[in-house]
Amino acid sequence: MAELRVPDDALARKAQTGDPEALRTLIRRLYPGVYAFVFRMLHHEEDARDVTQDVFLRMTAHIHEYRGEYKFTTWLFRIAINRARDILRSRGRKFADIDQVPETAADLAGPEGLISKDEDRHRVLDAIRGLPESVRECLLLAYQLGLPHAEIASMMGITPNAVKLRVHKALQLLRAELKRSLS
Repeated sequence: MAELRVPDDALARKAQTGDPEALRTLIRRLYPGVYAFVFRMLHHEEDARDVTQDVFLRMTAHIHEYRGEYKFTTWLFRIAINRARDILRSRGRKFADIDQVPETAADLAGPEGLISKDEDRHRVLDAIRGLPESVRECLLLAYQLGLPHAEIASMMGITPNAVKLRVHKALQLLRAELKRSLS
């Protein structure tokens, strides 16, 4: 039980030395968040389960490659993003280019400013599902996982400013879609 208070990075270092309990603790602790993130990317329960299992199999097989330059969760979610993208590509889904997304609204707060308390949750989730993958990934990482832009940038292989732009674009598109659906 003492392992539960140990930071993920320290557990990863222990797991690298062959500590099976550290590895089990990492999996127990991080599995729900990875599954939730992958499910929101894929919108398919069975695929999300398969990808999540694959992410943790890859984590176990390649944990020796984790160098500690970034947080362990950054390294792990990068694996999750890549595996989810592989599934989307195999389905024939194309990634939208952020530059091809039209401008919609000007001033935006966070997602809490997008919906009132009485709006239907399904409408919001459908609007999120409809976002281009590039902006949806950044939005989910920022608001579902609460990651800072710098950490998302290192996961995505882009700059923190690009993350900020993508999150902003996602919020613009969500606001526009929610306004359309209410009309």
